[in-house]
Amino acid sequence: MPQDDNPYSSPPYFSRSDVAKILNCSVLTIRNQESKGNFPAPQRAANNYRIYTISDVINLQYIYLKSHNFNAILSILWDKGYTDPDQCRNWIVAAIEEQAKSQPVVSATS
Repeated sequence: MPQDDNPYSSPPYFSRSDVAKILNCSVLTIRNQESKGNFPAPQRAANNYRIYTISDVINLQYIYLKSHNFNAILSILWDKGYTDPDQCRNWIVAAIEEQAKSQPVVSATS
């Protein structure tokens, strides 16, 4: 089977160790937070490994750090071979927009 040399042909996924680097914590911390229900359960790849989307990582940053650090995400993307800054920015913006759509609208009326 020929391998696709274009890393941009599919959206990037992160491993648990990638997420630990982004959150500046240990893999064990992520596992414990998932088992306690503090972190949402990630998707699973065909090999049953946990995989995280950019949207998942942004959500976990907010849960764990109460802030976002897009530079940490960009650093891991760069290490994975995603070196087109425009495409990486587009993925992050799309993830933020996806999360904004899923947030409930709070009414300010009394």
